[in-house]
Amino acid sequence: LPGGLPDAQAGAAADSTPAPATDKQVPFAVKLGKTYYNSGFINVPANHSHELGAQGEPMLFFLGRDTPATVETRIDRKANLNGSPRLYGGRKVALWFQKHFREGDTLQATIVSANEIVLESQH
Repeated sequence: LPGGLPDAQAGAAADSTPAPATDKQVPFAVKLGKTYYNSGFINVPANHSHELGAQGEPMLFFLGRDTPATVETRIDRKANLNGSPRLYGGRKVALWFQKHFREGDTLQATIVSANEIVLESQH
């Protein structure tokens, strides 16, 4: 039918669970200092800044790889003087940090698209 999805595609889209994109696989480490750990945000290193979207664009955190929880936020390029992105996850991300890490631990972040990052513990 013109303008519509075939039934098979429409059904698949309706009951799919959010899964991280696979456009990119750009890992970086984040040390969970006191502010990150307690406030639930991270800064993206300047050398990976170009991998993410523009100021104010939506950002989706995936908390873990297997059946991850998700947190929606926005890209903030005004918080850091060099314009690198700060990503505020808020209370939900802070609680996830506190459940899976100790203050001072390092987590693995992987940029999987310009608007999605997977957070997980390093192995």
